[in-house]
Amino acid sequence: MSQHPLADDSLTQLGSPGPLWIYKNNLVTPRAFLASTSSILSNDTAICDELLRKNSPWPAAMFTPNQHASVLSGIHSSFDTVSHLEDKGNDISMQTYSKDSAYLVLTDSYYPGWTAKVDDNEVPVLRCNYAMRAIKIPPGEHNVRFEFKPASYRIGTTISIVTISLMLLGLIVSKQKKDKSL
Repeated sequence: MSQHPLADDSLTQLGSPGPLWIYKNNLVTPRAFLASTSSILSNDTAICDELLRKNSPWPAAMFTPNQHASVLSGIHSSFDTVSHLEDKGNDISMQTYSKDSAYLVLTDSYYPGWTAKVDDNEVPVLRCNYAMRAIKIPPGEHNVRFEFKPASYRIGTTISIVTISLMLLGLIVSKQKKDKSL
C-alpha cells in the first residue's frame, strides 16, 4: 500500500488508483508450489548461483546429485495448484493437482526427520533449492501430508518409556521386599 503511485516492474497494481495504491509483490515465493521442471546441479554453490540468475526458469526444483532426484522438463500449467488444508506446525496437509509429474516444493527449511505421504503412500523428502524440501508428485489430484518425526524424538521417547518402566519395576520390587520383611 502506498499513498503515491510506484514504478516498479516487480509490482502489480491492484484495484483503482488513489487515494491509496495497493500493489501485489510479484517476487514473493509462495510457501508451497509445484515445479514441473527440475535439474541436478553439481553442488550447493551452483544451486545458489542459479537461483540468483535473473533468467533462471521458475518455478523449478534444483537438487544436488546426492538427493537422487529425477530430472523433469514439463511445462508449468496454469491449472497446477496447491491448496493448503491444515497446518499444525509439525503436521501439514494439502491437496495438489498437476497435469504432469512435478515436485511439490515447500519453502520451509529442509531438516532431517520430515516424512511425507502422497495419498497415504510414503515418499522420500528431498532437499532442493539449497534449503527447501520437495517431494515428487505424479500427475493428477493428490492428498499430501508432511509430518516432522525426527529420530531424536523417537529415541528420546523410547529412553523415557524404558526409564519410567524400570523405575516402576524398582518401586514394585522395593515394596515387595518391604512387605516380606514385615
